[in-house]
Formats: sequence, structure tokens, C-alpha cells
Amino acid sequence: MLRWWSLLLVPLVLLTSGCWDRIEVEERAYVLGLAMDLPENEGKRKISIAIPVVQESGAEGSGNGGGSVPLTILSSTASTVLDGLVPLQNKLNKELFFGHQKVLVFSEACAAKPIIPWVDFFERVANIPRSIMVAVCQGEAAKALETSLPSEQLPPLYLHQLLKDIAQTGSAPYRTFNDLMVFAHEKRPGFMLPLIKVNKDNIEVIGSAVLKENSLAGTLTSRETRGALWLTGEVQGGVIDLPGVDGQNRLSFLIGDSRRLIRPRYTEKGITFEVKLIVEGSVEEYFGKRNVINAETTAQAEAELARQIRKEIAGTVAKLQKEFGTDALGLGEFVRKRNPKLYRQIGDWNHYFANQVEVKLTDLSVQIRRTGVLR
Repeated sequence: MLRWWSLLLVPLVLLTSGCWDRIEVEERAYVLGLAMDLPENEGKRKISIAIPVVQESGAEGSGNGGGSVPLTILSSTASTVLDGLVPLQNKLNKELFFGHQKVLVFSEACAAKPIIPWVDFFERVANIPRSIMVAVCQGEAAKALETSLPSEQLPPLYLHQLLKDIAQTGSAPYRTFNDLMVFAHEKRPGFMLPLIKVNKDNIEVIGSAVLKENSLAGTLTSRETRGALWLTGEVQGGVIDLPGVDGQNRLSFLIGDSRRLIRPRYTEKGITFEVKLIVEGSVEEYFGKRNVINAETTAQAEAELARQIRKEIAGTVAKLQKEFGTDALGLGEFVRKRNPKLYRQIGDWNHYFANQVEVKLTDLSVQIRRTGVLR
């Protein structure tokens, strides 16, 4: 008898179930981007968030060049991120939601101060994606949340895609919030973030910002950044221009792929990192009379490309060691993982890197796979 009554309860359970804690889409304010600037009071930060105006997103004539941008920028100054978000929440009739956040931008002035304590909030909020793109901005970071091409409606989405695309060219590193947290938790000695510049109606990625332990040590140009990315194994595209002689025989080499192998050699004087680098690509543009389809001239072009790559790497390593005194190449990780006892004995790895580390490019192979059609 009891079993029969329990069967009658099954449809009742189905009727009473539901999403009791659901929040409707129109009840949320979706934060697409957050920027941090350093106000006059250095103990605080200016927190700016970008929220799309959903009902206007599809409006005709929207965009940064045509009509009004379907975006709201709210800012406040506070001693912590959460303290800064509370007054912003009090101005809204919707709940702030970070589940769709795309970018996190620090100004150079803000990055010059310790930045890791200011990202603790983002790590604790469960719905904040770890795939957020992180960047450092010249000037005011809040402007990066409201600037885009005239054809783009939502600047944070434009910046997010821009950072992803530029990373494919080897001109800037691909860095997410998760990468920043790994850097913080493992207490790595150095780290690179993409460096952006805000223009009137666009954003330009101009290189990288180098962090030394917890704050900004300096910046690298796009060419210098590529010199670092050769060693980190992150160059998977981009163009190398060979100027030739007096403007003749100019050649554009499109990078197709690169692979690198690093082996540390321990000596009494320090550590030598021997690097083997293989670069493959194709000739995409050529001005001059040199026949690059000929084996001899192809080998000559490959040698010229190799010399330029060596110059990029040597210049970047010298700047990191002599000017910044920080290992933003991740070389310390090779020692920490393979020889943890020695790494602990070294102690201050940045100091050791600047004075007792040599980066030696023992084998560099540039291979032109395709030369294209010649006139």
C-alpha cells in the first residue's frame, strides 16, 4: 500500500520543481571590462567598469564614430576593489555580473605600484572567467574601455579581440588573468603583459610591460618583445622585414611557426642557457632583382633572417639583464623545476639572472618553405 502512494508523489515532485533562485537577464548589469588607474591619493585606486546598454546594442547608427556608444562607464575611487564597486552597485537597479568580463586593464602608473594585492578580489569571485585578457595601458586605463574603431560598438570586446589577434603576430604576449595568478602564486621573478596605447578612435598594441616581482620594471617595444617571445616559444606568426641594400632586394618573410629548445648548463661561474631555435615561414613580398627561388639566394636570405633574429634576442636579453634586472623569460622555471635545491640556494633569482646567467643561441635554423611566384 505504501509503495502505491509513493508512485502518486512522483508527479507532484515534478510539478513543484523549478529554478527558485534564477535571475533574469534584464536584472543583471554585465561588466565587460574593468580598468584601474592611480589617482592623486596613491593609497587608493580609481576603479572603472564598462557595462553595455543592452536595449541600444542593436540600434542603428551606434558606434564610436557614428551615434552614441551603447556602453556605460562608471568610476569610483576606493582603497579596495570591492569598496570601489559598492558605490557603483548603489547607482544601478541591476546586479553587477562579472561572468562575461573580457578585459582587465592597469595604467602604467598603477602597474608601477604592487598590483597583485589588487587582483585578489577577482580570484575570489567564482563567476569571473580566468580567460580575461590583462593589459597595461599608457596614460589613463579607463579610456581603453571607451575607445574603439568606428565600426565597433563595444570597446571592451574590440580590445579583447585585438589582444588575441596581436599575440598571433609575436608583437605582444598573450596573457590572461589565469597567467597573472600563476605568476603571483608561484612567486615568479618576472612577467610580461601586453602594453597598449589609446588613440583618438582606436587602440594600438605597442609592445609589452615587464613586471619585476610585483610591479612595473619597464617596457619593451614590439621588436624587443618578439626578441623575448622567441625564447619563451610564443612566436607563431608575424613578419620579418629584410631591408636589403639601399632599399633594393627588400623582402618580407611571413613567420609560419617556431620551435625552441632550452637546456641549462651549470658551471662554476653561473648558468648558461643553450637555446636551439627553428623558424619556418615563406616569402610573401619581394622588391628587387634577386631570384629567391634559387637555392643559393634562398640560403643567403635565410642567413640574413637568422642574423636579424639573433640581434632581436641579444638586444632583449641585454635590456632585461642590464636595465630591468628581471627574468621575464621564465628561465628561472627551468632551474626551479629541474634543480630545485640549487634554485633555493640562489635565493634572489633576479639578481642572479642579471649577473651570472648567459643566454647562448647555439643553433638557429631559418627555413624558407615557400618563395611564391616571381615576376
